[in-house]
Amino acid sequence: MTRTDTAYMLAVAMGAGLIGGLVSGFVFRGEPVIAQEPSRAAKVVAEELRIVAKDGTVRAVLGAQADGAASLTFYDGKGKVRAEVGLNAAGVSELALYDQAGKQRKPEGFAYLFVLPNGGPRLSLVGDAANLTVASPQLAGHATLKVEPSHAPVLSLEGPNMGAALLTMLHDGNPSFVLYDPEGYRRAMLEVSEMGAKGKGPPRSALMLLDKNEKLIWSAP
Repeated sequence: MTRTDTAYMLAVAMGAGLIGGLVSGFVFRGEPVIAQEPSRAAKVVAEELRIVAKDGTVRAVLGAQADGAASLTFYDGKGKVRAEVGLNAAGVSELALYDQAGKQRKPEGFAYLFVLPNGGPRLSLVGDAANLTVASPQLAGHATLKVEPSHAPVLSLEGPNMGAALLTMLHDGNPSFVLYDPEGYRRAMLEVSEMGAKGKGPPRSALMLLDKNEKLIWSAP
């Protein structure tokens, strides 16, 4: 190789290095680089979508049924239905929450919120320990609606250290209304007792006023 050829090769190498440096600086300084965006599907069409755990257990199902119902259903690790949200075949929007027994014909307990076609909302709580509580911050005052294990419905109203009111059904199926003082003692009672002898005559009512020791001070009749 002659001296002229060597000089020519050196010049080419220096020029290539200079161009490479300029190009790399242009790219790594954050200058805009035009690249083709990855393509994406406009829509996904399916009758059912299933979400499974690593072990293959189905944990959620989103789908539509032949009757027109559509829902999203969640399952626990044992395959029991624990929550559902969607539209039923009648077009009623609903939310259902189930206990560990899952969805059965007569579940041990569930909460059911739905809106009727006429727009009327409804909330159903079913179970031995079912209760609905509406409370102010720090439970300063609250109202509770529940059903006792004896199947007696109870409505209680409690204020911030200002007594309480209790409306319930007695064991014999008759209603009772009781007022409590801030100490928790009964101070007034209104009850409807059973009918007269042999079930004849109207039910008998009674109003009782009590002192702070729950001793009767006045009653009627």
